[in-house]
Amino acid sequence: MYIVFGLILFLIFFIFYYYLAYKFNIMDVPNTRKTHKNPTPLIGGLCIFSTLYLVIYFFFELDPEVNIIVLGSFFILIIGFIDDFRTVKAYLRLSLQFFIVCIVVWFGIYIVDIGEYSFLPINNLGFIGIVLTLFSVLCLVNAINFIDGMDGLSISLIVIILINIYLNIQKQATIDEINFILLLIFLSLIFLLLNIGAFPKYKIFLGDAGSTSFGFIIAFLLVFFTIPEKRYFDPVLCIWIVTLPMFDLLNVILMRIFNNNKIYHPDRNHVHHILLKKGFTNIQVLFVLISLSITLNVIGHLIHYNFGSDIALVAFVFIYLLYSISLKRL
Repeated sequence: MYIVFGLILFLIFFIFYYYLAYKFNIMDVPNTRKTHKNPTPLIGGLCIFSTLYLVIYFFFELDPEVNIIVLGSFFILIIGFIDDFRTVKAYLRLSLQFFIVCIVVWFGIYIVDIGEYSFLPINNLGFIGIVLTLFSVLCLVNAINFIDGMDGLSISLIVIILINIYLNIQKQATIDEINFILLLIFLSLIFLLLNIGAFPKYKIFLGDAGSTSFGFIIAFLLVFFTIPEKRYFDPVLCIWIVTLPMFDLLNVILMRIFNNNKIYHPDRNHVHHILLKKGFTNIQVLFVLISLSITLNVIGHLIHYNFGSDIALVAFVFIYLLYSISLKRL
């Protein structure tokens, strides 16, 4: 029932926001750094999360902690929308994101431990866990935003991440937690159809509002689902669930530092830009990166379940180095 209600709400919000986008010029205008050719409404995130909030209100009874995460995502959505509508300076946007993450952490949703490792005999991280949470959440918020530069790419990676979360929690989570993840997947797939031009006249983009809100909500769900009281899956799997966006973020930031550029200054050094410059078409790049994301997820899970957390953590660093070297050669 909630799926049908969600579909109807999404369509209503889509019509409403689509009209507002053209009336108030909430559009992504093409430039030399972007791959699209026509001004496109930046309303995907608004459609998805407006629908999500109402469906949660009418149909779900989630843990108070999850409700705090959802509430936090609302304020991240507002910041992203303002940035889409009237560009916000990078340092101000990051400061506001940091403040909202701090509030959610204040409610007790933070990394208590990072699992069990033979070379890291620490059971409780204490204050270090809070710092690690702030850093990790902000990284993922901006990692999803960074890789949102080509039709269908970021939302496809988001769907892969959400399916990963679903598969890891579905045996232990509550019905409402499972339905919450399934709803996010469903809404993301509806947006994907619009984003890749299944209905060319009504093509829309996720916008900073959508990409940052997804990054925020995914990051905190990974924290919540791996706290000791729940521990639906091993914390080391969190980094493997979001591997490709994090690889791209780390690689781009290191390249900007190496080239003496500001880390928040946009460029065309993202993995999809590099592949496009090598002559791949948009469809080919999308296929390659979706395949790579799934492959990395599967490799991480196989390493963890066959060799344990120690090897899974070391393998993550090793595979990142291979990824970085490969991109440098390209």
